Amino acid sequence: MLTDLLSLERLFGHENAAMHFEALCSKYGEDYVCGAIDKGELVLHNVCIGPDCGRSICWLSDKGRYKAAEFFYQGAIPRAQELVESR
Repeated sequence: MLTDLLSLERLFGHENAAMHFEALCSKYGEDYVCGAIDKGELVLHNVCIGPDCGRSICWLSDKGRYKAAEFFYQGAIPRAQELVESR
């Protein structure tokens, strides 16, 4: 989930990389999403603008962004190193 939100940030920018709480819960499970909020990996904010009034959105906190980047690259760096060494 965190890496998916990090990918959204890379595609659309930090300001546009939020998802509705309900959508995250539907995709990843409420326990997992609430756990990430409790750990400080996600920010939860209630929206009261336009058609989304009353809904909650989530985005990566700095802690969540760091954890996602660490997870995202942990497999990529050893593979890149193997490619360089094989040449």
